[in-house]
Amino acid sequence: MFNYDRNVALMAYRAEHPQKRRPSEADLESYDQALFARLDAEITNQMAAKGIADTPFNRSMIAFFASRSKAQAAKTRVKFGVRYFESVIPVDPCP
Repeated sequence: MFNYDRNVALMAYRAEHPQKRRPSEADLESYDQALFARLDAEITNQMAAKGIADTPFNRSMIAFFASRSKAQAAKTRVKFGVRYFESVIPVDPCP
């Protein structure tokens, strides 16, 4: 069972492991678990602080963007992920 969207976890895995384009399901699930353990508490905090809706899609995309950051600290990685998420997700002009 995946914590984040399976396809998003696959994108992050492939970006981090370019030599292994077809991971086994077990490898992908393990990667998803590690990503969740490393980032999810901070994702929850920062999404709430920014007023981002807590949906599986939003959590998954922020985790993907955070996984692409070169920062070491989870807080900094997620901050990057949230900033990028906010810059690429369209905002409804007529709320």
